[in-house]
Amino acid sequence: NTSDYVSWGYWTATEIDGNTTLMAGTHSWVAGKDAAAAAAFINSISTSTDYLYTGKALGNVMDNGISYNLDTSDATNSVQLKFNFGGGTNAIYNDSSYSWIKFTANNKLWELAPTLATPIVTTGKFSDTLTGTIATSTSVTGVINGQFFGNEAQAVGGTCKASSAATTVKALGVFKAVRP
Repeated sequence: NTSDYVSWGYWTATEIDGNTTLMAGTHSWVAGKDAAAAAAFINSISTSTDYLYTGKALGNVMDNGISYNLDTSDATNSVQLKFNFGGGTNAIYNDSSYSWIKFTANNKLWELAPTLATPIVTTGKFSDTLTGTIATSTSVTGVINGQFFGNEAQAVGGTCKASSAATTVKALGVFKAVRP
């Protein structure tokens, strides 16, 4: 089962020492296994090969000071990331018809996509900028960082964040996706 290579969840902390700089609330995490094997597998691919990963996002959105958790059972919550390995590329497709992160929070649909022309996968990890919209009208920008897991790179997981230009609306979370 490819889902066995990556896990996620929520964690929370209770302030007990009066330190008001700690962030209260619920936060998300993602972790995986066999990352070194995944990196070696990706590096061993010699001919151009596309891999498609599908999954979900977990986290929260701060919308004008109010926090909304992402609902993984919501039909709009989806992650799709397409990569090309081998042939010297090892890059994510930066076209929103191939790679995206979508979710709804506070009844507003977020649609994010990678933007760099050549975000390279190195040592089984990648990083890219994101652009997109909230409710098809408010522009947002952000960052995605990920790592591959599994002896044949069967899964990918990582962090993502995005915000509006006025930074009154921010999303922060994690994602996990597997090859079908």
